[in-house]
Amino acid sequence: MNRLTKTLIFFIVTSSQFVHANEQWESHQRLQNLAETFIAAQFPDDNIKRDITANKIDARSRYTLCDSDIEAAIPGKQRLSRNVTVQLHCKGSSPWRLYLPVKIKEMRQVVVAKIGLAKGTVLNRQHLKIVYQENMLTRGSVVSEMESVIGAKLKRQVRVNSPILEQQLCVVCKGETVTIVVKSDVFHIRADGIALSDASLGERVRIKNSRSGNTLEAQVSAVGVVTVAI
Repeated sequence: MNRLTKTLIFFIVTSSQFVHANEQWESHQRLQNLAETFIAAQFPDDNIKRDITANKIDARSRYTLCDSDIEAAIPGKQRLSRNVTVQLHCKGSSPWRLYLPVKIKEMRQVVVAKIGLAKGTVLNRQHLKIVYQENMLTRGSVVSEMESVIGAKLKRQVRVNSPILEQQLCVVCKGETVTIVVKSDVFHIRADGIALSDASLGERVRIKNSRSGNTLEAQVSAVGVVTVAI
């Protein structure tokens, strides 16, 4: 038997032993994926993007290939905060437990200024863009839906890439014409009015009816629109 043949036989034998040995142990990547998938399933379907990352398992650690389903749980009284530990439990013929730390970053959808915007700017789509920012880094009442502020006027300057805040906006502006919507279960009436003060979405504001001159209080429901429910 020549040297080349011996080398090939040695390579085939040792390679097959290596593959067989690997088949006895759980893949670390698979276990990390299980922990991440389990945590992701604990959250509702909302507009918050989450970056969920399990810690890498020590390369020296080995876990027998589980011959039953691996159960995942959050042990103790932990809350779903930035850091949580997941328990992976194999109840098979060679049982084991693994406690795996997982990091959670909540990335909230935020409307930001695409360019620097001056006080008094009436917002349009060219002024704005959507980004995701880590939740803990967003302060104040940030705007998350671009369409809700198209046509609103800025009450102060906003720097490029800065979040648009509700308190920065005049959705209904003092002295400007607004649409008054009066609605009930049986009728729906529209009229014009003049805003007597600035207001943001959801706020209440006094409006003067352009035809009758009467004043009423209404809730801001959209840019330039107030609603009175009867």
